[in-house]
Amino acid sequence: MIYVEWRDNMSVGNTEMDEHNKKFIGMINKIHDSLSRGNAPLVIPEILLELRNYAGYHFDFEETLMKSGNYPEYQRHNQEHITFISEVVDMYYKYYFCPCGDDLGYEVLNFLNEWFTKHITGTDKKLAQFLGRN
Repeated sequence: MIYVEWRDNMSVGNTEMDEHNKKFIGMINKIHDSLSRGNAPLVIPEILLELRNYAGYHFDFEETLMKSGNYPEYQRHNQEHITFISEVVDMYYKYYFCPCGDDLGYEVLNFLNEWFTKHITGTDKKLAQFLGRN
């Protein structure tokens, strides 16, 4: 079941960044699907680890773009990345050691959905627009 569907207005105008973001959305949808199917305690910790690892790869890619383009908002954008990874790791341990039912699963789902929507349509778009001008 699709919880978040990729829409054209989510595109940041950079094909590789868009493909990375689509993968993140796929992970969000897997979490939603696990909650719908009732197997969240088995699936969510695994997806959070996958998400943390993929976020590291994606954020390294973005940070390379920011450094090479002398992006003036590098520090702020990078701090969002650091905070996100920290939150995902915290959620992993919280969920892994206390599979507190669906409430925590929905907390994870809502956090990821809100963060990615805000980050993709705001922070990443600003970066892609800056890079497109330079």
